[in-house]
Amino acid sequence: MSYTVIGIDPGIKGIGFGVVDAMTAETIQGGFIRRPATGPRRGAELWHKLALQTLAIIDKRNRADVVAVEMQRSYPHSPVDPNDLIEIGMCGAWVAGILATNCAKGLCSVMNPPASTWKGQVPEAIMAERIRSKLTAQELARIDFPNSKKFQQDVLHGIGIAKWVVLDGGY
Repeated sequence: MSYTVIGIDPGIKGIGFGVVDAMTAETIQGGFIRRPATGPRRGAELWHKLALQTLAIIDKRNRADVVAVEMQRSYPHSPVDPNDLIEIGMCGAWVAGILATNCAKGLCSVMNPPASTWKGQVPEAIMAERIRSKLTAQELARIDFPNSKKFQQDVLHGIGIAKWVVLDGGY
């Protein structure tokens, strides 16, 4: 059995994720879980549904040894609604908790790196393209990319977060 890291990039409209084998730094799965079109738009019931969807989609062989969820930060003069950041952060924490309690070996670490730690000051779109450019054809074939460019970026960030953990901050 491999040592697996799951990277999560939570968002207000869904969750981008990447599963990386820590021994080889190879991406073994990636995708996007969209917020359901019906039902709650915010809150614990929504977070729970997204967490269970994430757990159902991640291949059973890829249960986490480490779950790394991007921490949300508020910045002065940012146009982002602070309530959205709270919502995204809570959703990410809920997903991490569900994944951590369903890990392969009964032991799982949870990390919460801020974007500035794992990607520095690189703009989101540029970082997503850097991550994509470093993936092999085999890795790209294992990723279920959504049609939306923004959601593809979230998937690539989930992979980037996981690879950042595996490569000890060197991604």
